Amino acid sequence: MRIRQTLNEAVRRLTANSKGNVAVVSALAAVPLLATTGFALDYGQSQNLKADLQAYADSAVLAGVAQPASFGTMTVQQKVAQSKSNAETYFQSVLKKWPNSGITDTVKSAVVGGQISVSMTYSAHFNTGLSKIIGISEINISGSSSGLSAKPNYVDVYALVDASGSMGIGAGSTDQIKMQNALGCTLACHGNGEDQVQKAHDAGATLRFDVVKNVISTLIASSQQKLLIPNQFRFSVIKFSNTITTVSPITESPINVATDVANMQLDSPPGMGTNPYYSITQFAAQLPQSGDGSSPSSPLIYVMIMTDGVSDDVYEQVTPGGSWTGVWYKDPNYHTFPPEVIDPDTTDISGNGEILAGFDGSVCDLLKAKKTTVMTLDLDYVLPDLTNVTVGQSNYRYVLIRDNLKPNITNNLASCASNSTYAYSANSAEDIQTAITKMFIAATQSARISK
Repeated sequence: MRIRQTLNEAVRRLTANSKGNVAVVSALAAVPLLATTGFALDYGQSQNLKADLQAYADSAVLAGVAQPASFGTMTVQQKVAQSKSNAETYFQSVLKKWPNSGITDTVKSAVVGGQISVSMTYSAHFNTGLSKIIGISEINISGSSSGLSAKPNYVDVYALVDASGSMGIGAGSTDQIKMQNALGCTLACHGNGEDQVQKAHDAGATLRFDVVKNVISTLIASSQQKLLIPNQFRFSVIKFSNTITTVSPITESPINVATDVANMQLDSPPGMGTNPYYSITQFAAQLPQSGDGSSPSSPLIYVMIMTDGVSDDVYEQVTPGGSWTGVWYKDPNYHTFPPEVIDPDTTDISGNGEILAGFDGSVCDLLKAKKTTVMTLDLDYVLPDLTNVTVGQSNYRYVLIRDNLKPNITNNLASCASNSTYAYSANSAEDIQTAITKMFIAATQSARISK
């Protein structure tokens, strides 16, 4: 009570004094000034929060649309779900920075005209300080962000598959043993016009060619589950030995191509020669120019070359009816490329012996001139036990290839590829499946960030 009286007396004295009026007015004016200044500070801090939230929302949306249309192993629905999850996961990291701001968000993801669409809305509140003296305890904040992925590319994929006799090797060591027991050989087996492939299959052996064609067929068939737009992916498969044979043209539906590839056979006769240089030259002459992927009439073009990379100068003679005569000719289109080695077991071929050589990567310049992207798969040999193998024994050809050609093949197939990331190598059935899958993913991927 005494304190109140003292204060009242002081106020009466102050108001009685004209100079004191100025002090009162100043004190009274200070209250709204303090409130205004306090609110301005709080509002500025709330805008820092909003700017942070908006930046995180924009980045979250970009994370959601960054990889929309990958061939991969996902369906479109799974890709949409992943897109939403990516956006949500990214945005949640902002909670650690503003833990007491009641941040909430909503993310939507969908396919719109062949593109992944991601939209996000968010809300939060900023807890004020000085603004509380005028009854404002928090400032509400909200915002949104949205984005579209790049339009999916139209892609044409050409698989150029070695179908010569050497692709009839056993896919693994167990398969080679089965072939050796049933046929007496494991590499480019042929004899007296018999169906050596069927005999190998009857013995329970899986051939390297079987693995390659089955993986390709499966991937092409499953591509239809990954389409964001009709006819986004088209495929053509061409096999080669001395020359090329179109298994399925690019105009075939992918389902038909998959069926054709599943039924594809090694070139006959089973010991058919291998001329990759001439075959690729033939193929390049009929290959169209690659486009920019923006329309079906301007697709991006990828060429996948799958081969063991061994070439030779022989061409087996067949009858007009297509059966093998057992007579070998020199391939008139053989391309000399060092290093070369003569197989001493075949000296009856024109009296000179069969010439074996590696892969000349310079021929791939014909494909690159068409602005295509070239991928290569070096189908390395699963080597059997070559201990003490000598001339005249069935596995001696492995020795010649291993000791004289293999480093050259690996390096030159790599040089054929458009860049080092597109040069693959595999020998086991599992590695072949993995490598071809990676090739298809890389070729059919059309993900680009576009906001």
